[in-house]
Amino acid sequence: MSAQTLLQRVLGAGKLYFDQEDASGNLTGEQYLGDTPGFALDISNTMVESWSSDGPTAEREASSSVKVTRGATLTAKNVSQENLALFIQGDVGDITATSAPVTGESIGAVKQGLYYQLGKMTAKPQGTRAVSAETVKDGVPTTYTIVTDYTIDYDLARIYIVPGGTIVDGTDLLIDYTQDAKGWEEITSNDLGPAIGALHYVANNTDGPNRDVYIPRLRLYSTGSLNFKDRSKYLEMQFKMDVLLRTGAAQLYIDGRPA
Repeated sequence: MSAQTLLQRVLGAGKLYFDQEDASGNLTGEQYLGDTPGFALDISNTMVESWSSDGPTAEREASSSVKVTRGATLTAKNVSQENLALFIQGDVGDITATSAPVTGESIGAVKQGLYYQLGKMTAKPQGTRAVSAETVKDGVPTTYTIVTDYTIDYDLARIYIVPGGTIVDGTDLLIDYTQDAKGWEEITSNDLGPAIGALHYVANNTDGPNRDVYIPRLRLYSTGSLNFKDRSKYLEMQFKMDVLLRTGAAQLYIDGRPA
């Protein structure tokens, strides 16, 4: 068989899955990361070398690897809740709001031309969403008129004080509204550090033999920027991985397909 016949060229493609550990270190199941335009292994060695000393030019006479560092990088353009949580090092959750009246929520010393978020005192630091049936007044009480004095984005629960309206700068507003029974996703950062788990690459090559990669344990963390506002290209998330040891396993496996 000729050398040309033995040559294997690969034009790679495939899917990536992340199997995150729980608090007890148990794997929980493989989550498909979605479209990933890049995945690469990085291997480096730390070497100790011996060099000759007696001649005019030192020559290397021996070298030994004392440490191997295995890692990987991946690029994800699937901007899912799960991937965003991995990027910011946080948790995926859902907010389920029940229908309830809110009475006399205070927004102090407002200014014309500025926006104010409802629910920051009664719900979450970033405020609430999905409201209706608002009444905007002060302590006199004067009730103000939508459009001429203020506008409101009901989905985002944001009030805007209209310049030239009768809500003068420094007015302390009291706002009644109804919290609607709706839900929305929420991703919250935490202080637990980057996620740890296993990575599985299932090849589906454009050309060449399919070989699947399995990393039993690694630390997955974000690197670079996530450009939420950039019309030149779609959002992509960059991740790095430090390959770790899982008891009883090698650090890295590359498996061919059954023949």
